[in-house]
Amino acid sequence: MNKRWKTVRERYRTGARVRYDGLYTDGWGGELLLLSGDRFPCHPEMGPTTWTYASVLAHSHSIRDAEIGGLGRL
Repeated sequence: MNKRWKTVRERYRTGARVRYDGLYTDGWGGELLLLSGDRFPCHPEMGPTTWTYASVLAHSHSIRDAEIGGLGRL
């Protein structure tokens, strides 16, 4: 992990393309598994929000599982 990552958390807006596979947290505390190329969604009740990269794709989550599960909230 580089120093910049520890001090600066880049925020992404609803509608922006996802750059990295992983777990993202929205401005309301919700978590969502997103894959590269997806678009950041609106919060279902609060509307447009910002997203922060929370963690890498865990070993227990496979991309195939995410596709089958429809990328629902974790």
